[in-house]
Amino acid sequence: MSDQRSEAPPERFGRYEIKEKLATGGMARIYKASTSGDRVFTLKKILPDYSDNEEFIRMFLEEAKISLSLKHPNIVRVLDFGQIEGSYYLAMEYVFGKDIGSLLRASVENKIHLPIDVACYIILQCCRGLHYVHTLTNAFGENLGVIHRDISPPNILVSYNGEAKVLDFGIAKAVRAANSGNTRSGVLKGKFCYMSPEQASGTGLTHQSDIFSLGIVLHELLTSRSLFYSKDEIETLERVRKAAILPPSQHRKGLPRKLDKIVLKALQKKTNKRYASCSEFADALQDFLSSNYPRTDARSVAKFLRQIFSEDFSQRMRKAKEEKWRDVLVSGGADDQILLDRDLKALGHSQALGPASTERPVDWFQRAIYDPRTTRRLRRTAFLSVFVLSLLGTGFYSYWDKDSWPHQTAISLYSKFSSSDEDEVSSLASTGQKPPVPRVEAKAEESRSAPERGSLSYWVQEADRAEGRRDYRAAREALQRALRVSPFDELLQARFHYLGIELGEIDQSCQWLREARELPSEEKNFAHARCLEAQGEAQRALREYQELLRRYPEHPKRAEVQRRLQDLSQLVSR
Repeated sequence: MSDQRSEAPPERFGRYEIKEKLATGGMARIYKASTSGDRVFTLKKILPDYSDNEEFIRMFLEEAKISLSLKHPNIVRVLDFGQIEGSYYLAMEYVFGKDIGSLLRASVENKIHLPIDVACYIILQCCRGLHYVHTLTNAFGENLGVIHRDISPPNILVSYNGEAKVLDFGIAKAVRAANSGNTRSGVLKGKFCYMSPEQASGTGLTHQSDIFSLGIVLHELLTSRSLFYSKDEIETLERVRKAAILPPSQHRKGLPRKLDKIVLKALQKKTNKRYASCSEFADALQDFLSSNYPRTDARSVAKFLRQIFSEDFSQRMRKAKEEKWRDVLVSGGADDQILLDRDLKALGHSQALGPASTERPVDWFQRAIYDPRTTRRLRRTAFLSVFVLSLLGTGFYSYWDKDSWPHQTAISLYSKFSSSDEDEVSSLASTGQKPPVPRVEAKAEESRSAPERGSLSYWVQEADRAEGRRDYRAAREALQRALRVSPFDELLQARFHYLGIELGEIDQSCQWLREARELPSEEKNFAHARCLEAQGEAQRALREYQELLRRYPEHPKRAEVQRRLQDLSQLVSR
């Protein structure tokens, strides 16, 4: 897809006002458009060559109807389709972000790898969106059998809020049908390297073909290199059919072996050896992230994307302010008001990006009736409430009626696990005295599996051990390795510089701590007091520590602050 922003687009297309031309692809021209009410869309106009192809138009309309019904936060919404002035079109949700192809190019140009957790979280979101589509049913409960067929970096968008969204469902099927028996090349050029072996061989496809293609994208995000691409398309197809794949760690040092296993399972040549569903693929990635990157979420993706595309983000934010954007969707769109409003206010824009204030919000009663998730929660809550009330009622009944079966059962069970007999316990209970508490041996906790060597948790644990024995140099080296795994973790960076203060690098470390903008306020105050203490200003440091405890009584470093307060008090009193 080539970038064509410089060409002057037509001003209007039906009810849509064309803002700018974004790109031209193999089958369509893509525009940024809007309607009345400042709503922004992505408008895809089918090229004339395809508009004259009856087979393509038939399948295009059939697949567009299905796409119109897809509603998931990780799928680009199709909001309108049809024909205007002889041209077929799709109007889609405008995603304020970049596609994965651009993200890969930027990482190569900047000579950096994507953070492991960012790559995994992007693919995790894609798995959720694909699972929703793969399990979609009609009104009779029959699976619709929707398969994407064209999972590739240009067809996955990542918003500046950290949301990954898959687009163009079913369009690839229409393109292939239109080109069956047609020798015209170039439509799918560059997409062969994202096919599954069965797709390259021309055999029947299932939803596991999308899993293989998504595994290719994950492999490339982790290694910053193409997996199957060759200048010769026949050679590319042959590589795909063979599916001889090296683990990602062979191309990028430091990748955990557990992640290698996840990627290679998705890229198995035989479908019965791959993940059975995208949900299973997502669960494997979620387990990996929970064990090694427990704090990773959409904000981690958003932060990295805004840093690597900082200039584009700033320019588009200014444009959003000028155009007074309103989100296309009421909830969960790419231009989510929670994150973007904050940046617009920083630019002096007072209006919210979210839905108009005149739109009626969905109340809890409507959610209880129409939202299945809310209905399930209410059902569980009601069941637990009845269960708890039943237990309380049984307890009161047992207390007042000494001959009741719950009372007698409780006495029998208590005597079984204590040294007292039933008669003694019963007599004590009847007089209102408490029976002796039995000694029950506590079960040993199941030992948790140690974190995998090379993971973030492993290096943080190593730093804790070294710092415990006051080996600050070893602790700092361990944190340096941890920062290679998660380079954008501000709290880890702050801890790294605290160790620098212990090793005598006071000026350099304190300068970084003063300039750090992403640290929480309680951590900023602690860093300021720590630097004052290191620079010999005991009186000021003492006041800062006292103020810190006053403002943040539940500070995570409370024990350390109290210890330093005690030491400083003794020093000042001398």
